[in-house]
Amino acid sequence: MKDTFEIAFGSIVGTDHTKVFKNNQDAYAYKQGSNYIVACVADGCSAGIFSEFGARFAVNFFVNSVSNILQSLSDKELDCLAEKEYVSFPFFDKIRLDMLSSIRVLANSMGNDLNKIISDFFLFTLVAVLITPFGTDIVSIGDGYAAINGEEFDIDIPVSQDSSLMNAPPYMVYNLVHSKLYEKENKSLNFRLIKGVKTTQLDSLLIATDGVSKWSEIQDLNIPAKSELVGPLSQFWTDDKYFSNQDLLRRKLFLMNNPKIRLDRENDCIQKYSGLLNDDTTIIAIRRKT
Repeated sequence: MKDTFEIAFGSIVGTDHTKVFKNNQDAYAYKQGSNYIVACVADGCSAGIFSEFGARFAVNFFVNSVSNILQSLSDKELDCLAEKEYVSFPFFDKIRLDMLSSIRVLANSMGNDLNKIISDFFLFTLVAVLITPFGTDIVSIGDGYAAINGEEFDIDIPVSQDSSLMNAPPYMVYNLVHSKLYEKENKSLNFRLIKGVKTTQLDSLLIATDGVSKWSEIQDLNIPAKSELVGPLSQFWTDDKYFSNQDLLRRKLFLMNNPKIRLDRENDCIQKYSGLLNDDTTIIAIRRKT
């Protein structure tokens, strides 16, 4: 798979966080094996004091769990996967349950108030992709953003039929504290398949936190204090430079959120340029090598 696909990635803290001196609460991780690529982004809840801890725990737990499971599959089990139109791996739910079990043990070791530990450290959403020689799946718990072969998906929070749960983020760990969301609509706390395709049909994909959900509103704006435009989101899977130098994607996000103050001598005034990404933004782009 390393010879077939290439990866670019980057993450930046949102301007809403820098204003109140918060750090980046997003996280990302990826892993490549001889017959798979797994990647994951997580968005920590802004209300959580240390949500970046849970987000980083989640992405690393996910990619390592997928890697361990794939390496343990027999040839017969791999052949069964090859017969599917796309993957839809049943072990995503096993990983979810294993992650919850590990979080429970960890949280219990951090204090006696499980609810407080969960709300302070472990509220996060996940968007992940798994590529094997047979099929490719993009899955999520909660909101985020994804694209595959140029088709973009703004992953919304599942709409609840209960008015009291409207806009309630489906954080996975609500399974542990039996919240109102768990009691009434616990299916929203499981992985959802966003899109699945045969890997032979895969040319490019992107997964991201919901910081990119309003990208279309800023793509025609200039990067602060520069003549360069932000450009469309598709640049991250079409432009060669992001794959020849993996730091360029992070740098592009940094420049978009780097405020500037410039002296305009011609008009005898000071110009202030603000960052363009309000929320923490994390992107992983994968494309087929040419």
